[in-house]
This record gives sequence, structure tokens and C-alpha cells, in this order.
Amino acid sequence: MPPSLKVSLGPNLDELEEISFNDGSSHVIQSRLFEGAISVHIKGDFGGTDNSKNTYFNDESRTARTWSIGIQGRFLQEINGNDILFGNVFDRPLNLPWGFSAVLSFAQSPFLSTMPYLQRIELDPAAPIPTGLPAPITTERSRPALAPRELRLSWGRRASFIKCLLRVAFLITLTPRDLIQADFVHGHIQFPSLTIALPGGVQFDLMYYYDERPVHFVCRKRGTEDTFFVVSFTVIKDGNDRDQEDTSDFTPVDSSDID
Repeated sequence: MPPSLKVSLGPNLDELEEISFNDGSSHVIQSRLFEGAISVHIKGDFGGTDNSKNTYFNDESRTARTWSIGIQGRFLQEINGNDILFGNVFDRPLNLPWGFSAVLSFAQSPFLSTMPYLQRIELDPAAPIPTGLPAPITTERSRPALAPRELRLSWGRRASFIKCLLRVAFLITLTPRDLIQADFVHGHIQFPSLTIALPGGVQFDLMYYYDERPVHFVCRKRGTEDTFFVVSFTVIKDGNDRDQEDTSDFTPVDSSDID
């Protein structure tokens, strides 16, 4: 059978629940620190998944991408932008050949500069969070602006804009009035084969090294155990959704320890 994919969402690693993906749906996440909605898009044919409603990758800005975590929500306590971290956590690091680990390592870095696409919109704190995510963000239209005007002009050169946000993240304060819309979208990994495709035609079979342990993408507060939300991915090689309970003594390991 072809590989299958299990996607889970929760306020922390201990309260994950399986969610659907590629069906145009978004899933509510609620905790004492964050409320919002998450949507997941994966380019690939996983057994039993109906992709007919998934138009995400039809957008010109996303055609070269292979996976996305769409995020819409607000932080329920005032927080400095530099203190919101986002990145992956492995239950156990994969033993990959030199040079390929970096492709899979999205270090715990400031959320604002990690997102390839990001904007904020002012929202009444008493108003409910919209559960439907917007169309893929292509132009930053934050209200109020995330960065000074001279830095926002770099949005046309997205890499420059992200570097700008990295420099000014500590100047940005987010409150419950700020609705954040973000898209953590990347390429390189081809699904469902788990092939890493690099520029120049270089390919690498990740499936050979993958042991079906979940990869968690965690949004948390710097220097604390406070977690805003977690999105978890598990590829099941033979397509059978068997019990994935881990009975080993391994403790999740951060891809990077930045505090």
C-alpha cells in the first residue's frame, strides 16, 4: 500500500488530536495562551485522501511548494515578537548523511521572521476569531504595519523582508487585538515518497531513514515551557494506520536550542 499521512493538532505535545488535511478545512485551536485556526496542505497522493477540494497549490505563488501550515489566530496575552518561537521538534533525531539534516531542520526561531508569508490585522479583542483561513497571502497588508515603511518596501524581495523582521522583531508587541495570518510553506520534500529534491537535480531518499516517529512543529514562548500550539506529522510507510504509541524512553529533542 502507498504511504499514508497522519496530521495532529493540539495546544501542546500531550494533547494532540488527529485532523484532516487537503480538504479545504481549518481546525480550531484553543488554549489559555492562543486561539485560532490551522489548515494543512500537502502536495501528493496519500491513500484515502480526497484532494479534489485542495486548490491551495493552484495559486501561482505556491506551485513550486510541496507543503504548508496555514495559521490564523491571536496571542491572548501581550507578548514581545522576539519571544514567540517556532520550529520543529523530533521525538528522536534522524541519522541522515552529512548535508541533508539542514534541509529538515527548521530551528526554533522568532515566529515573525520564520514565516515566509505573514501579516497582522487589528481585531476587537471581544470579537471571535474567523475560522476560515484567507486565500494564500501574496502581499503583506498588515494593519497596523509590522515594520516601518522603508522596511516593508522589501516585501517585493521576500527574503529581504524576512531579514528585516528578524531585526525588528524585538520592537513588535502583539496583543489580543492583533489577528495574525501566517503561512509556513516550503518545498524540497516530495510527498508521499519522502524524497528530498534539491536545486541542481540532487535527490535523496528520506524514506529509507525515516522510522515513523512524528515530527512536531511547535510554537512556544522563549525561555519557558509555555506552548501556544503544536502541529504534528507522521508518515506511515505501509499505509496502515496502526497504533503509533511510543513506548520507548526517548525524550523529544529540539532541532535547535535557542533561548
